[in-house]
Amino acid sequence: PSSHGYGFLQPSSTYHRFITGLTGEKMSSSKPESAIFLTDTPQEAKKKIMNAKTGGAVSLEEQKKTGGKPDECMVYELFLYHLIEDDDELKGIFESCKKGELMCGMCKKRAAELMEHLLLDLQEKRKKAADQVQEVLRKYYS
Repeated sequence: PSSHGYGFLQPSSTYHRFITGLTGEKMSSSKPESAIFLTDTPQEAKKKIMNAKTGGAVSLEEQKKTGGKPDECMVYELFLYHLIEDDDELKGIFESCKKGELMCGMCKKRAAELMEHLLLDLQEKRKKAADQVQEVLRKYYS
């Protein structure tokens, strides 16, 4: 649709959100612990997740009493942007964390399991795609 009959496109914009690294800082290839790479093994990803910065309290006792801060938690960001699509489930995790009902270790374990499935699936698809590329190259360039 044109604007005012002059054939101009309506102004538009895109919004981007900065995703924080697992350490709570900017992701960096020089700091591999700050990000999970698609080439990471599930074991490497799990180690990174288990060491990720969270919004949890200093002690388990304190977290149960005062609750966590999911809006400061890198593991919750993984859930929010990469691992969990269901909004109701995300809301439940957020609220349980804030109330001190959900501990960081539980979230990290769940995130590691979900990430393992995601990585294995993506790596399998990548391998199939690489095989297909080789087939095309042989077919057309042999």
